[in-house]
Amino acid sequence: MLKGLGWLFLLLISVKSQAIEPNWQVLPDTCVVENAGDLCDMSLTIVTQHLPAGVYCLTLSGKQLDCVDSINPLWHPTVHFRQTAQLALLDSNNNIVFTTVLKIKTLQSAQGRRRIRSPWSIF
Repeated sequence: MLKGLGWLFLLLISVKSQAIEPNWQVLPDTCVVENAGDLCDMSLTIVTQHLPAGVYCLTLSGKQLDCVDSINPLWHPTVHFRQTAQLALLDSNNNIVFTTVLKIKTLQSAQGRRRIRSPWSIF
């Protein structure tokens, strides 16, 4: 009898440890601009799962973008930024629920082109 209870206890612990946690995914997380300092206009796709009901606000580097009463599992906000920024989802108590970093990549090098050969080479 005790052997059967031990098995049941292990099963309950296993089920409890597999509880589903809220999560999110932000795509894309990198914006490509022509030159450093150019404004990035990017439409995001935010996928959320298992969030409790409530009011949530989206912020970009501390600046509030949008608040919703009940978050849709698929959200498409547009963001504008010039340098790497932190995107955060806050709950109704202004506690950070999720964060992600939005990066910027440039097509042009900020330093210009490097010379491969020395200027004094005769070859």
